Amino acid sequence: MSFIEEIRKEKQKLERAYKKASERLVEVPLGNLQCSISENHVKFFHNRMVDQKRERRYLRKSEKDLIYALAQKEYDSKIQKITGKQLKLLYKLERSLDNASLDDILHELHPAKQDLVLPVELTREQKLMKWYEKEYRGKEIAENDPKFQTKKGEYVRSKSEKILADCFYDHGILYKYECPLQLVSGRVIFPDFTFYNIEDEKEIYWEHDGMMNDEKYANNAVKKINEYIKSGIYPGTQLICTFESMNSSLDSSVIEKLVSMYLIPYCVI
Repeated sequence: MSFIEEIRKEKQKLERAYKKASERLVEVPLGNLQCSISENHVKFFHNRMVDQKRERRYLRKSEKDLIYALAQKEYDSKIQKITGKQLKLLYKLERSLDNASLDDILHELHPAKQDLVLPVELTREQKLMKWYEKEYRGKEIAENDPKFQTKKGEYVRSKSEKILADCFYDHGILYKYECPLQLVSGRVIFPDFTFYNIEDEKEIYWEHDGMMNDEKYANNAVKKINEYIKSGIYPGTQLICTFESMNSSLDSSVIEKLVSMYLIPYCVI
């Protein structure tokens, strides 16, 4: 999630809190609640103005509704005040960030001028292409092994991997097939697909395990997922997993949902 998205998420949280507190402050008793502790007993007093004079009245246990209402009023008033201040700051910050995208500043220049300047940092497109164009050596597919050509023109090891690769290609998502990754244990693995999250500047990995009915294969798949986790790469954040067995084939609708949730918002310019 980008910084501005984090701000908007926090803003929505504060807006809900402000609204709820404000709604509860519509009908509240006058005055405030005061507490005192004597001999391990808590006493409550109701402070309020009566005929322009301050009145302090002891509240009995039978007046618990008023005690609760005054305590809630104090809490909601503080919530309203604090969230109101924070929202004002976030509104200003959000407007400032909306108008200060470093990429936008470069793109606002005449195209002929864009090639003449050295940006303070790479644009999103440049970062993505720098990652994508970095050469790597994947696993080779033996001549006698089955292989399937994708829309991108490369070869993958299974029909399911071709379905996945073609889906990424159709959505304009750049990926690397079987790009080596060294885990914390020192073991080098080759994730089926690797993507680049432009927002977080981290890689996302997609593992498709297509023979889960085979006990040995399934055990190795679980072992690999656990190694990902031990390396700080967690399913649902940097790791996407799909599975297949003899009785349950790869579901295209599931692929689309995963692509829409984890890749399109972060890996597409």
